[in-house]
Amino acid sequence: MPILLSLAATGVGSRPAAADTAAADALPPARGLAHPGPAALLDATLTPEQLRERAFLEHLGWRFVTDPSVRTITMAGGVPCRHSNLAASHAAGDLRVLFPPTVTQAEVAKLGASLDDVANSIATRCAWQLLIAPAVERAAAKLSENQARGFWVFPHWGPIPAPIFSMDPPATAWVRIKKEKICRAREKPSAAIEAFYTQRASTECYVGQTLASYAIQYEVYGAAWFDAVFAPEEIAIGQVEHFHKTPLGHSMSSPDDYPWRALFLRPDEMEEDPGIVLARLGPLAFPGLTGILMDQFGRSRSNQNFTFVSVTAEAADWLVKNGGFGSIAERTRELLALEMTPRRPFVTGADLLAVQAREDAIFAEPVFRGVRLYIHPYGVKTLGEMLDKLRRKDRTAVELILYDEAREDTFFQRYRGAWKARWSASIAARGVQR
Repeated sequence: MPILLSLAATGVGSRPAAADTAAADALPPARGLAHPGPAALLDATLTPEQLRERAFLEHLGWRFVTDPSVRTITMAGGVPCRHSNLAASHAAGDLRVLFPPTVTQAEVAKLGASLDDVANSIATRCAWQLLIAPAVERAAAKLSENQARGFWVFPHWGPIPAPIFSMDPPATAWVRIKKEKICRAREKPSAAIEAFYTQRASTECYVGQTLASYAIQYEVYGAAWFDAVFAPEEIAIGQVEHFHKTPLGHSMSSPDDYPWRALFLRPDEMEEDPGIVLARLGPLAFPGLTGILMDQFGRSRSNQNFTFVSVTAEAADWLVKNGGFGSIAERTRELLALEMTPRRPFVTGADLLAVQAREDAIFAEPVFRGVRLYIHPYGVKTLGEMLDKLRRKDRTAVELILYDEAREDTFFQRYRGAWKARWSASIAARGVQR
């Protein structure tokens, strides 16, 4: 059901939303303030910073509308992560701030004071995901195409994968920082991303995942704005412990009390399987989040750092019903046992048919068909395809571990601040007083 929160009860509270003009004449004046509609009320009451926050919310799809069914200003965030686009979310009634026909200036001022909470709400983060999800698809496709051409490869020592960390990014756009074991963008951050779309490079999967996180933001901003918002030293890659010391890398080792993990997870939810928490929100909660397929036997050769590209509604429902990511680990152990069955003595043809039937049944489950991951150097694969590849190649079972750190929230807050600054600059350029 859509989430409805009364501002009075709780105390909390480019895609320009259409102004509410249909019911403008129905708003009677209160305390001497003329009420031509919520838009005008907000213009007349909010502080400059609150006006910027409101503009950002409208950019993400929030609407401020009159609704005779409510008696106080009410947040109707809904469940945008259950919809594939903003139009569908709006059709479902999501992302609305409902104004009663009669409202006082004090109530509007209280709403203004709560806009920071609204901007940090689950509904707003889902609205942000409506921008992120198509950017993930574009970034993953472009990175995968360079891999498919054979230009971007996994490091090798002769015929075997390199057993220790190494990276060789395109020298035209990346520079190596001596003694720090990292590389960063040489000049323009946009050029550093584009280089991995088209040029020759050699890196392992953790660097590939890091690059994907930058490429997603690049696809959201576009080249010019990306270069204005991110400094070259921020676009850095490296081995885990060295990367964590970089300006953006430190968000991957955030303190325990950081308020948002993996964009949607609150500290009091960290004991629950994150697959369940995210799946309850809907399929759109996953794109852009990162994690690792980790060998359950403790060997590193099968570990694969990944980025979620997409999750179907059926896969999300499966995670809720079956216990989240933990159930994936159970299935992979069963699949490995099935893989080993034909190698045992006295196996009959009937046994093999039963094994094949069970394997087919597992891989037909929605979570294995409906979860798509980006992994370097494999490109975009379904979860089932990757699990099958790993069990056949390395004879192992893996578990899916989410990176429940602050990187996604860091990117969200960066975009929020950058968009509001850009909006303020455009207002000032037009000579409008705010």
